[in-house]
Amino acid sequence: MNEQQPNTQRPVAARTHPEYIKYTILTVLIPILGIVFGIIYSVRNDPQDKKLGEHLLAFGILLSILYSVLYMLVGPNYLVGL
Repeated sequence: MNEQQPNTQRPVAARTHPEYIKYTILTVLIPILGIVFGIIYSVRNDPQDKKLGEHLLAFGILLSILYSVLYMLVGPNYLVGL
């Protein structure tokens, strides 16, 4: 009888990728670049690259929405006061 051995591999984390900090800072400054790099990295075969791609894609989309909402709340009111 074949016994299945438990999966002893550790889950891959995006923060262990060598480019994590650089691309995360770039995504905070320019979210569209995070979305583009996220798409590029998520189609690669390496699990660590895929995880970084998922992280950048989610973070880029989240920050794009957040920046848009902040602009709608603050931007027009600030410009009228000038």
